[in-house]
Amino acid sequence: MKRVADGLAGRSLPLLIGAATLVVVGLVVFASVESYRDLETVEARRTELEARVSETEERLVELEYRRRLLETDPATIERLAREELGLAGEDERIYVVTETPAE
Repeated sequence: MKRVADGLAGRSLPLLIGAATLVVVGLVVFASVESYRDLETVEARRTELEARVSETEERLVELEYRRRLLETDPATIERLAREELGLAGEDERIYVVTETPAE
């Protein structure tokens, strides 16, 4: 009987090593797939943020240009005062035209 038990033990060891190897390979594959998904998510977020940075930089250039005009160009200040604030010069009158309801 001892020989039968020794024979089974000799055959079981390679099976255990094979099973353990399969489990380890499976875990490595699973971890790799999860890491790849995470990488794709991070890359998509990075692309989105790069686009937002580009838009913000363009807006900054526009605002810097407008600031320079406001600091140095009296015509721009006068135009904005008229358009955005409804102001008029000393010798000008402002007329407000309203529509009368149709009867």
